Amino acid sequence: MEKDDIVLVGYDAWALEADGKSLFETTDESLAREHDLYEDGRPYKPVAMVVGAGRQLPGLETSLLQAEVGKRYELNLEAKEAYGERRADLVRTYSAREFRRSDVTPLEQGITKEGLVEAIVSGDIRGSVHIPISIGGKIGNIVLVTAGRVRVDFNHRLAGRRIKMDYTVTKRLEGQRERCEAILGMHYQKATPDEFNITLRGSTITLEVPPVCKYDPVWLVAKYAIIKDLMDYTTTGAIRVVEVHKKEEKKEEEEEESKKGKEEEEEKEETGAEAALEENKPKENKPKENKPKENKPKENKPKENKPKEKK
Repeated sequence: MEKDDIVLVGYDAWALEADGKSLFETTDESLAREHDLYEDGRPYKPVAMVVGAGRQLPGLETSLLQAEVGKRYELNLEAKEAYGERRADLVRTYSAREFRRSDVTPLEQGITKEGLVEAIVSGDIRGSVHIPISIGGKIGNIVLVTAGRVRVDFNHRLAGRRIKMDYTVTKRLEGQRERCEAILGMHYQKATPDEFNITLRGSTITLEVPPVCKYDPVWLVAKYAIIKDLMDYTTTGAIRVVEVHKKEEKKEEEEEESKKGKEEEEEKEETGAEAALEENKPKENKPKENKPKENKPKENKPKENKPKEKK
């Protein structure tokens, strides 16, 4: 590989223990499930890395420059080649009052600053803990809570540890489009690269911002990192980031259906109202008409005297 190459890397990373090793990161779904590290919704596939950009572990950066596509490498990294040695100056203790006033953002989903501070002040959180936070723009972990005190460790959780990393470069990305897609995937995971409708015309790259990004504060930060990487690691001369806001219009069929349903509902309501009025309407008591009976004279018909027959 050469510096500034963008490659796809599949890897398994282990923390070495005195009595063995423990997996803490992998791109292999079956291995993640086997070691109870599986995260629902996370894509398990080789990830994009920029060779020589200084974004990976120092030992991995050095190895990638000499790596070949398709070949598996096994690295045993000392702490200084991995997450560094532990530093005492990166551990700080805050008073509860100072902690409350600080710019704290919990990094675990579902935890708010107010909820975290309240739990610490009330004593619901006490003793040794591991709560990832961002405070003053720095990433750290709350490691100890005592009465009125909060200790935050800004060392990486694997600082001072030896690391074993097995990796394979599965592909070297050459085309302009696939490099663009890789850069988008490195910096923003809430939308797929396809959702950005990437357009390449001459030396200009146009990205159409998906709806999910428009009100996402994470996108506001990621956007500038994406633009910088596109300028540094592609042959583009200009980048256009376009936000398209469309008025949502109902289809004619949906409108007709909605109108028909409304009319039927109104008709039912009217019919029901009429029936209720009819039911509650007072009945009229009409006086009975007493018609005089007609006394017709009986007709007296004369009896007929038939002569008797002589035998």
